[in-house]
Amino acid sequence: MYEGLGSYGTGGLRSDVRISVDAYSSDEEYQQLVGILKSDGYRAFLKQLKTIKTKGRASVSNGQSGIVRVVHKREMPGGKQHIVMFSDQLITCISGWGVPLRGEDPVSLIVLDLEPNGEGAGVIHSATEIKVGNNGQLQIERYAARPCTFSSIRKR
Repeated sequence: MYEGLGSYGTGGLRSDVRISVDAYSSDEEYQQLVGILKSDGYRAFLKQLKTIKTKGRASVSNGQSGIVRVVHKREMPGGKQHIVMFSDQLITCISGWGVPLRGEDPVSLIVLDLEPNGEGAGVIHSATEIKVGNNGQLQIERYAARPCTFSSIRKR
């Protein structure tokens, strides 16, 4: 379980964020999905994402909650962790916001960066279209809602 306080926009709307993880995705599953995104594009990525068994749930107090299909944890130098999550559902920090992109289904991308003590920061990108950039990293190509950032997330 990861918990934190998120903020949205310049007005500083606050939301409690809780992410429960039932299982982590294997490196193979994650790399296969990112490989599909890189070679076959966003629509093929989304089609494959929808076939993956649910790994957890993201709950947001003032927004929309949803299931998470991919939870990939990567160990970083110094005991830090970088966690990437994908959902084929709209997960937002404000209810009624985040209309899907025209002609596309919503993908929510959640990224957590944790220190060795289990505390850190994160972001929820709602209604996004992502791609793999030239550097091999995930990039936001288009979005319909501003991201929700949380500067104090911790592992429970």
